Amino acid sequence: MKSILVIGAGKFGHHIAEYLCDMGNDVMLVDKDEALIDTYADKVTEAEIGDFTIKNNLEALNVKDYDYIFVCIGISRIVLLSQAILRNSVRVMLSERHHHLFTKNSCCKMVRMR
Repeated sequence: MKSILVIGAGKFGHHIAEYLCDMGNDVMLVDKDEALIDTYADKVTEAEIGDFTIKNNLEALNVKDYDYIFVCIGISRIVLLSQAILRNSVRVMLSERHHHLFTKNSCCKMVRMR
């Protein structure tokens, strides 16, 4: 069992979080949208509302304690987050622009969505 943080409960994030939780992992799902967290909170181990592109909020989650982090947020917010995130994160890549940002910021694994 792994400890996993999923940042972003939108189109991809909530599916990834639910799938990983169903596989027996401890999954924390976070998003700034209260409605999304209310919708998916009962499908994961833990869920929290907040803007986790803000470094202090992210640090409050003790991100270094997670085995894996999935970043499933929009391109404009990834730049803010990339300075504070662990190297062992798995980021959902939607475009070549994502690829450029992720490789520039030392991501160890990317998942290309088709």
